[in-house]
Amino acid sequence: MSKYVKNAFLVACTLGVFSCTNTPSTSTATLAIEAEDYASQHLSDKRAWITFPSTESIQDLMDADPPHLEDASGGAYIELLPDTRQTHDHALVRGENFTNEAGAMAVLHYPVFFEKPGTYYVWARAYSTGSEDNGLHVGINGRWPASGQRLQLCKGKKQWTWSSAQRVKDNHCGVPNTIILEVPSAGVHTVMVSMREDGFELDKLLLTQDINYVPQGHDVQATKVLAQNNTQTSPITNDDKSRPNILFILADDHRWDMLGKYHPIVKTPQLDALANEGTVFRNAFVTTPICASSRVSILSGLTERTHDFTFQQPSTGVQESANMYPNLLKNAGYRTAFVGKYEIKIQGDNNERFDFFKPLLQAKTEQYEGSTLPQTYYIAELAKDFIEDSRNDEKPWVMAVNFWNPHAHDIDIEDQYHYPPEFESMYTDVTIPQARLSDDETFNALPDFLKASAGRVRWAWRYDTPEKYQRMIKRYYRAVSSVDKAVGMIRESLAQQGMAENTIIIYMGDNGYSLNERQLAGKWFGWDEDLRVPLIIYDPRQTQPREITDIALNIDIPSTIVDAANLTPPKTYQGESLFALLDNVQQQQWRDGFFLRAYVSTEPSIDSPYRGSAN
Repeated sequence: MSKYVKNAFLVACTLGVFSCTNTPSTSTATLAIEAEDYASQHLSDKRAWITFPSTESIQDLMDADPPHLEDASGGAYIELLPDTRQTHDHALVRGENFTNEAGAMAVLHYPVFFEKPGTYYVWARAYSTGSEDNGLHVGINGRWPASGQRLQLCKGKKQWTWSSAQRVKDNHCGVPNTIILEVPSAGVHTVMVSMREDGFELDKLLLTQDINYVPQGHDVQATKVLAQNNTQTSPITNDDKSRPNILFILADDHRWDMLGKYHPIVKTPQLDALANEGTVFRNAFVTTPICASSRVSILSGLTERTHDFTFQQPSTGVQESANMYPNLLKNAGYRTAFVGKYEIKIQGDNNERFDFFKPLLQAKTEQYEGSTLPQTYYIAELAKDFIEDSRNDEKPWVMAVNFWNPHAHDIDIEDQYHYPPEFESMYTDVTIPQARLSDDETFNALPDFLKASAGRVRWAWRYDTPEKYQRMIKRYYRAVSSVDKAVGMIRESLAQQGMAENTIIIYMGDNGYSLNERQLAGKWFGWDEDLRVPLIIYDPRQTQPREITDIALNIDIPSTIVDAANLTPPKTYQGESLFALLDNVQQQQWRDGFFLRAYVSTEPSIDSPYRGSAN
């Protein structure tokens, strides 16, 4: 059947020339979305989507048209307000109450699960009351294809009406079933709706692979949106150009007290400067002290008990993956990047999740532009490449830079810690004090399963003689100092590219680290040295350096980043935005404790240093 015959059939079907089935083909996929269930909204400084029934007073935004709840699917719908062009007599002002550019104003996001990839025909159930036809654009995964632009509503005035017609040059009202999205793979994808003209009322979206399917009434039951918004209404605020860049830097096994600002020996001038210009959280902890679990918590806002990922486990679930902060910010118009240590499994294609994705296994050196660099500096150079590449892009960006250092190289039992050669002489003239609680009596009081754990095996690699202790602690300090220098390299790049004044920087460790405390090594056990991490937030908009003693957790990072991007964190997040503390927002109750999950092992495995759990 040619496209012309198909279109003729669809016009005849829509106009009732002959009967058409309202049952989608069983061999195709069909899903529906309640319009009010959007996950996030942005570019809403001039027009915003408001949910009816509304929980807020919006009388100053409303037009003379009363609400239309009587036949709304799910008992609710959304309207694009304020409505300044109700008839053709009102001025059409591009960029104010009209935009022909998809994704330029009032954008909504709906992360949903698609069972089948392929072509989907998009229908919108809308209400139009005046002479103006109104319209919208639809897109997917941050892209606005030409086939999804200019959805037009001409017929069916003053009632809820389904439309799938695309306005074209020679047909103002368009041809039905010509709004199309291509879903590249099974899994979670984000459907987007963008304003074309204000005053538009939207009740439901339907996506079907059946070209002959014409929705009627409320039609099929709506698919659950995977990250629903927290509020019924969204305020008309936030200019997209004012959204900051966000740089999140994570060091591996960097424990809380290893900052020069607080430590008598360790030298970290770059991190000290960041702390002296920003906010230091003196009581920051992770909820599970092991690399993989903590890193997924930092992306997902969930504890390990909830996201259920650690080493040798399957990928995170569909909803957990869809709600990770890089997905949410990318769908909201941010460029996204990841550089460095990854070693986790997340459902979905990371090349779709990140615009710039450079995962690295642990190594001593890497090749960069014909030269051999220590891996720590190589990670910094990749981060600088993304920053430079973003210089002329109008979009804001969010980047995660995950250093491997100061994590030990566990296959190198003799040296363990590695760093650039320039640090080799650092700390040679000092004597490292003995670790707290490192006496024999404390060790002998431990239960037998801890005495035989992987922490004791690695203690023998690092600390079982005074000479080895001195050597290994100094090597660890040097690895910390190398990360510090790399942070300075990245900050210098921000300044060179003119981005320093619009980039929020968050620095954190992924877990703590035992340095001979209790004659153990590692970080899996749940004491302070295992759980506590450095956490610094530098926001150039805040001029007063501070220290905060309230408990901050690794699961707070996604809420904080999403909040920094002027978005609403999903309800599923278990952490809180730390901007509540940074902005001195009065909290009814901030946490005074937290639940931790720690791991122990009686096996000396290098790859999997835990077995079972101690809660």
